[in-house]
Amino acid sequence: MTPAEALLHDILGPTRCDVRPLALAMEYTIESLYHKGRETDMHASKEIYPHVASELKKDQRAVAKAIERLTAQCLNALSPEAQEKILGEVLQFRPSPREMLFYLTYYVYRGRPYRTDNERNPFEPTIAF
Repeated sequence: MTPAEALLHDILGPTRCDVRPLALAMEYTIESLYHKGRETDMHASKEIYPHVASELKKDQRAVAKAIERLTAQCLNALSPEAQEKILGEVLQFRPSPREMLFYLTYYVYRGRPYRTDNERNPFEPTIAF
C-alpha cells in the first residue's frame, strides 16, 4: 500500500469505494512536483487526470468524477481535529477537488499540513483559488 492509499484509508476508514484514482493522482503530483522538479502550475484536468486515466485504462471524465467524489468524501470524513492535523486549519469553505488534491498531496509528501508550513510553500505562487 502506498503512502497516498494509506492516508486515504486512514481518512475514509473501511470503504468499498476504489481510492486508486485519487491515490494515483497524488502520486503523480508528488512525482512531477518534487522528484522531477516540475513547475507548480499543474493543471489537473489537462495533466493529472489524463495520466491517471491512462494508468487505470478508464475514460478521463470517469476519473475526474471519481476524484471529485473521493475528495468530497475525504472532506466530509475529516473531523475538525483531523482537518487541523492534515490541512492546517478547519476550513470555512469547501475547497475544489483540485485544492483538496494538492492539500492531501502536500501532507503525504511533507508529513505536515499545507496551511501551516513555515517554509516557502511550493504551491503558493500558482494555485489560484
